[in-house]
Amino acid sequence: RYNDKVVDSILQRFASREAVVIYFADHGEEMFDYRDQFGRTYTQLTPGICRYQFEIPFLIWMSDAYRQRHPDVVEQAARSLERRFSSDDLPHLLLDLAGIRCRWYDPSRSVINDRFDNARPRPLLLGYEIAGDYDSLMRE
Repeated sequence: RYNDKVVDSILQRFASREAVVIYFADHGEEMFDYRDQFGRTYTQLTPGICRYQFEIPFLIWMSDAYRQRHPDVVEQAARSLERRFSSDDLPHLLLDLAGIRCRWYDPSRSVINDRFDNARPRPLLLGYEIAGDYDSLMRE
């Protein structure tokens, strides 16, 4: 609940400004969701373990002033609700929201961009080793 209070205070701070706030947790954590386990484990990855340890809350909040001034971005974000986002792509989303175009920006990696690559693999890492593809594992 404390986290909710902190997020709410941030949103309240920016409510009267033209602002966008992006929130996501830095990692998931399993807390007795479907087995007697608390924390994170790095054992064989199963859909259950991945769901609770890798899926994280993600939110793009836009103030009323921002929404009025940038209806095109609001529409872009609305079209992206069912897309498969990876936090690895956050820099591209931030550049897109800021309207910054540079050699490092890739519109296919910005979840709100119409050129977003929704089929891009999302690798699972255990330590520094790739342990599979998230979406393939979740289809098993």
